Amino acid sequence: MSVSVDFLSGLYNKHSCYADRLTDEQIEAIHVSTRLEDSLRKWLQGKKDIVLLGNPGDGKTHLLRRLQEIITKVKAVVVPDATAEKQYEGIVRKWKNASDNRRPFCLAINQGPLNRLLALKGHRLPQLEEVSEQLHSLIYYDEPPKTPKKVVVIDLNLRSVLTPEIILRTLKNLLKGEILDTCPECFADESSDVALNRRAMLEPQVQDRIVRLLTAASYSGRHITMRDLQGFLSYMLLGGRTVSDMLKNPSNRDYRYFNLCFDGEGELFDAVRDAFLPERATTPEVDEHLWENTGVRDGWLFERPPLTPDHLVDAMEQFVTLKRQYFFEHTDGEKLLSLNRDDNSTFFASVNAGATGPERNLPAVLRAINSFYCPLRTEEGQYLRLWGSQQYDGHEPRVLVSCYQVPRDRFELQVPKLAPWLAEAMDHSPDHVLLRYKGKSDHPIGLRMDRGFWRALSLAARGLPTSLRSPQYSQSLQTFITKLYRVEATPQQFENIYVYNILSGRQPMRVTADRQNGVYIPS
Repeated sequence: MSVSVDFLSGLYNKHSCYADRLTDEQIEAIHVSTRLEDSLRKWLQGKKDIVLLGNPGDGKTHLLRRLQEIITKVKAVVVPDATAEKQYEGIVRKWKNASDNRRPFCLAINQGPLNRLLALKGHRLPQLEEVSEQLHSLIYYDEPPKTPKKVVVIDLNLRSVLTPEIILRTLKNLLKGEILDTCPECFADESSDVALNRRAMLEPQVQDRIVRLLTAASYSGRHITMRDLQGFLSYMLLGGRTVSDMLKNPSNRDYRYFNLCFDGEGELFDAVRDAFLPERATTPEVDEHLWENTGVRDGWLFERPPLTPDHLVDAMEQFVTLKRQYFFEHTDGEKLLSLNRDDNSTFFASVNAGATGPERNLPAVLRAINSFYCPLRTEEGQYLRLWGSQQYDGHEPRVLVSCYQVPRDRFELQVPKLAPWLAEAMDHSPDHVLLRYKGKSDHPIGLRMDRGFWRALSLAARGLPTSLRSPQYSQSLQTFITKLYRVEATPQQFENIYVYNILSGRQPMRVTADRQNGVYIPS
């Protein structure tokens, strides 16, 4: 298959997805230049060994094929697919021979095979020791790790491809005239869905909305690969159809780009649907005008599409389509995204907004944890209250008790960073933050909070019953609180004790205890 419309359509879950099956011409046609490629060339030129770590679809094979010229120039030894090796000892031998002959070594490998490679006994290969150490320093919080001496590990699982630059470059590749124009019959009918899709997706406004949509999807925490991104945009344009299929059924609203981007199958499509569906973003006045086929006449990129259903079911389908088209093609369509942003996306966007983001959001984190235990207390996030309970016979606790609180200045919110050499090569979207205790302790105390964790805290603050909360997050949080209690609990003669009855849902009762005399003092 040459570089054709069928080839582009095949980027969606078909033959074109797999770099090892493509010609050099096809690789060149879909290649998206990034800083990573430049960094790999620099490292190879400097005689570094390269370990490309990633999942299927991350682009390991694609990158190696793009680097063939420099690989040949420096006479690097390449293992393009570690899973194809019958014995991992063979990889070690190839690596050692390359080292003995002062030749760079390139290894493309998935996490599982890498773990087995590192577990080999008696390999006596210093490079593997360096790989093992480096794997623990690709992400850091405090002091940046040292620059690699001989081996550079690139974990493509840490790369974010949903950046405006990469999205727009990928889109530009798919919309190249020299490829699409190889099939003039596909676009001869200007009213066909594929011709209308092409026309719209060339518009800067639509491209901007695509970027905004995929940026919102990036907050889902899912790992999105280059294969996912290319397949998504290909499907958005062509619907995964062959040229023959397009010509047989040229006009079908199901194959308009604003429907296709929400209807495909795959990790990125799931992330998009989780993040945003225009029909769920309620705008009463706009919705009424669209439904009644009145108003909202101006501001459209093209003509205002009518709503002319034959029956109610068809009306609902047409309204969904119209609302999706409104998002992409109306001047005010981008406002729908702001209506649909959840606490999760807002929090992670804020935390990552500049150097002051973590400190600015620390009170919100402490307040959220306090609310997880006692949602009725109105606190400003200046301290973390240490709640505890007793649980009998597997039943959920009915009462929480708190004697101590830890001030805000003993905590810091840390955002993970890529190792400096990786940060120069690729973009990264942190999938978690770390709430770190700064007080005195024999062992580090911290709470890792990913997007699921923050969602659990947000739901608890809104009153989600204890019985419906995720035991995974509840246990992690209680372990953190228990560790803090061990270092912060300093009994005093007089202490304020808060008692919260979970079943009654009333404000906590405060009592003062005189520990020395063993009595309670009325408040």
